[in-house]
Amino acid sequence: MKRTVAIVGITGRIGTRTAKELLERGFDVIGINRRPERIPLRCTDFSCTTRKADAGNYTEIFEAIRGADAVVMAVEPTREHPESYPADNMNVLKACKEQGVKLFITLLNYYALKAPDGRLMLEADPVHPEFLPIENAYLDAAMLIKTEKELDWLIIAAPGEMVPYMGKTGVYRIQEDILVTTDPGSMDFKKTSRLSMEDMAHCIAEQVEKQNRRHQIISVAY
Repeated sequence: MKRTVAIVGITGRIGTRTAKELLERGFDVIGINRRPERIPLRCTDFSCTTRKADAGNYTEIFEAIRGADAVVMAVEPTREHPESYPADNMNVLKACKEQGVKLFITLLNYYALKAPDGRLMLEADPVHPEFLPIENAYLDAAMLIKTEKELDWLIIAAPGEMVPYMGKTGVYRIQEDILVTTDPGSMDFKKTSRLSMEDMAHCIAEQVEKQNRRHQIISVAY
């Protein structure tokens, strides 16, 4: 029997790639977006079920994920209201619990991780104050999700740099809590922690398919 995966934020660069990867593996995909009419425009090389929902609206997201076995949240904080991002994640997580979804996966950035030396990434790689609310939103979302004990969840943290031009290799490293780098002693995280968007989509699909990681924050990079 086919399994169904709902992707919140399917029109993003990772959302579209993840949908394509899942469809190629035989999954059914529900594409969720605040403006579902954009989905056919952005997802030009495949088709899927489309539903309208805002992650910040519990009633909408509850209905949109109906019938899903797993939910992937592939959205980013907005510059206008980054403070709503942690609550949006918890909204989707709560809806997953109520709908009996088996697995919730969210894609955060590497500020949800620790640096190789054990410090929080926000300490090891400080950001300009203008961008601090956005990066803090990732860390806050991770801390909230970690309090969930009943639903199976997985946080997949992006590397220092995620690029759209390296293609899919299916070969990368995964480790829990700490940023994967090619040189743990280097502070240049952008150059020493890298992954293609296609391989990130591959990793997400692998975790949906195997479901062998629970209640973890993982780093993925070459």
